[in-house]
Parts: sequence; structure tokens; C-alpha cells
Amino acid sequence: MLLGCVIPILECVYCLAYARWAGKRCLYTAGHESQNWELVSAKEFQPVPHLCRSMLAVYEDDPRNPIWAPPGGYHMNPNWVILCKDYKETHGQSTAYMIYLDHENEDIVVAIRGLHLGNQSDYAFLFDNKLGQTMFNGGYVHNGLLNAARWVFDAEHEDLLGNVKRKRIRCYPIAPARCTSLNLAIRYVDVINSIVLQVIDGGIGLQLV
Repeated sequence: MLLGCVIPILECVYCLAYARWAGKRCLYTAGHESQNWELVSAKEFQPVPHLCRSMLAVYEDDPRNPIWAPPGGYHMNPNWVILCKDYKETHGQSTAYMIYLDHENEDIVVAIRGLHLGNQSDYAFLFDNKLGQTMFNGGYVHNGLLNAARWVFDAEHEDLLGNVKRKRIRCYPIAPARCTSLNLAIRYVDVINSIVLQVIDGGIGLQLV
């Protein structure tokens, strides 16, 4: 008799616990994690607008004859664009990308387009991943995105990217997916500056993560 009473109670507790977990999974967003982070400083923000314009330029078929330029243009010298590769040239191994020699700021800008989910090849490497599948430098990374990054590096490093010191490298992913384990995110905090727009008290703040 006692056992018959206990089992339904345990089932109710289990159901309530599962409902609470499911509710959190459905309602919880990454914004909850970053709501207490500090806003970016003016110095940290300084290169972001220029790099965002460079990123938008990748979506042009011809940067010298832009169609989708934002107000004020891309603030780029088209003669300094030394390479543009579209999907046909990457053979579906990476998204389209552009290499720009920014002589004014003494930078080599490698601007890689975000995922184009109307393109089948982008789906292929987005879903090319399993939990714990790929280790990288002591942590875990997204397998498909790592292979795409390796493809770009292998294609271009001999001419441009092979001798750049780490202290000169900065990566600015815009609203990136979570694709590395926490220990790698901490290890490369001096290199990777993720750009995140955060709604704060009805306004919008910019954070570099």
C-alpha cells in the first residue's frame, strides 16, 4: 500500500522537474548570460564599424561596382582588394571571402561571409558536427566550421597569412554561434572579439565578448 502511494508521488515530482527544465530550455536565451557583462569601451569599439563595412562588402559580386553599399559606402579602396572568392571558387568548402590590404591601418583583412542557409553546401558543414567529435588544442570545436576555416587558411597562408604573429591577429565574428568549448574561448580571449548586440533596459548596447 505504501509503495503504491510513493510511486505516483515520484512520478509527479519527475514530471514537474522535467516541465521546469523544458520551460527553461524554451524561454532561456543567450541574452540572460550576457546581461551583466560590461559594455564595450570607445577604444575597443574603434575598429568595429570599419570591419563591419568590410564584412558587408563580401556580399557584393564586385566591390568595385557595389550595389548594396551602406550610407557612406564601404570606406574601402577597391584597388586594395586583392582577392575575392565566391562559392564556385571555394567549391563549397567555405563561404565566400575577400582579402583586403588595408594600407591606411596597416592591416590584412580576411573578411569571410556568414552562412548562406539558402546554399546547400553551407548546411553541409553546419551540420557536420557531433558532441565531442573534434578536439583542437586541448578543447572542442565545431567540426564543419573548423574544416571550413582550415580550407581558407590552407588556400591563402603561403602568400599572406603564414608569418603573422599572434599579437597582430584579431578576429571579429558578428553574432557568432557557439562553436568552441569554454576553455578555448578563454585561451583565445586576446584574439577573438565576438560582436554581440544586447538589448538593455529598452535600449541596445554593443559588447565585445
